[in-house]
Amino acid sequence: MSTLYLAPRFLEHELEAELARRGLHVRERVGRLFLCEGKAAEVIWADDVWVDVREVPVESISKAAAVLREFRLPFVHFSERNHRRGELIAGQLKRQPVERLHFGEPLPRSPWGGFSLPSPDRMWISTQLRAPVPLGEAEFHENKTDPPSRAYLKLWEAMTVHGIRPVRGARVLDLGAAPGGWTWVLAHAGCEVLAVDKAPLEKTLARHRHVRTLQESAFAVDPEAVGDVDWLFSDIICYPERLLQLVHRWRDSGRVGRFVCTVKFQGETDWDAIEAFLAIPGSRFVHQYHNKHELTWILEN
Repeated sequence: MSTLYLAPRFLEHELEAELARRGLHVRERVGRLFLCEGKAAEVIWADDVWVDVREVPVESISKAAAVLREFRLPFVHFSERNHRRGELIAGQLKRQPVERLHFGEPLPRSPWGGFSLPSPDRMWISTQLRAPVPLGEAEFHENKTDPPSRAYLKLWEAMTVHGIRPVRGARVLDLGAAPGGWTWVLAHAGCEVLAVDKAPLEKTLARHRHVRTLQESAFAVDPEAVGDVDWLFSDIICYPERLLQLVHRWRDSGRVGRFVCTVKFQGETDWDAIEAFLAIPGSRFVHQYHNKHELTWILEN
């Protein structure tokens, strides 16, 4: 059995390092695709994982398309090499466009297969793609008018793709909130938001009926002064170890049990910090489509 791991764009070295750390032998690499022997492993730095990959010869475009049609699935073509040949194969299949996501609506649940041509005469095929959206590309119908920053897309993705569900009326804390991308999402979801940052929130958002602001450092906030909150959200720019200290402080206070935090890396990925976060029971990391050299840490206890 073989498995394909699809690296995030420009972060191929992160996936390569993670596969090596896990002792997974890369049999062949083609750009962002890493073909490994064995069953699919749980990896963080992958946009998608293709399970039970088969390699078939490509004798002709029509024969390759006929092989794919036998599976009776829509297929997405991941083009790393041999683009035109792959697109000609895709053109002979029944087209099912990959639609942009609508925030607030359920994910499409129809299964997809994937194929790629590592060379003109070979095709990799999988009918089991782990990402909830094809190739992990969580593209939304964006709101380009109202959000104060594009950071809102990270939280849209966490809520749509990764199941983060703060209920209407939930009391939530947004640390490092300015200019307010995440606060904007949470307030419009009906949460009662305490937005904390030394910098001011965008003026219109600061007046929103579901938003209160506290203009001070996110690291100086006293959990006892804030009281119980349902969720703690953080997109703070800081070193991972400092964020971990903040998380432990709030967990130890007993004031919050659910977290969504962006862990940002400067230079090399801090694997010690990743392992320290994962040592917190019930937590997980995902690399979202809208993350850069950063990960989203989620705890839903």
